[in-house]
Amino acid sequence: MILQRIDSRDFASIQDDPVRPELDMDFRLADGREVYGLYEGTALLAVICAAYVSQIPHTVAELGQWSLPLGTSVVFYTVWSYCRGAGRDIILAARERILEERPELEHVVTMSPKTQMARDFHLRNGAKLISENEESLRPILNTTRSKRNKVTERRKQ
Repeated sequence: MILQRIDSRDFASIQDDPVRPELDMDFRLADGREVYGLYEGTALLAVICAAYVSQIPHTVAELGQWSLPLGTSVVFYTVWSYCRGAGRDIILAARERILEERPELEHVVTMSPKTQMARDFHLRNGAKLISENEESLRPILNTTRSKRNKVTERRKQ
């Protein structure tokens, strides 16, 4: 599997986003934001959207206001997959890639919908819930090097 940055504003699969379908590619690719796809050959397995932020947002509006290229944290604000397990795989792969490129980042956070399924997914995969509000859950993912290396080693096996 290959993680690839998506930089086309014409990327059609955003219509498949079940979490935040209202966000267009201009929003997703604005300064301080990125979109990644996880591919096996030419088959798209999953998509994740990330924003570098100066503060951890509670809402999409705050995410839009606080995104900047040199943000101190990264927020995964939407993810979707086309096959079982690919959502988890893309979160781990994107976290690993981003922390390799930007080791100075203080936090890796997801801004997930406030559902039991999202809560269970994050807690089962080692995240810690740092807050929640009417709109979202905010689990934080581990950023320490030792934990990142264990994930990489597991993925290589």
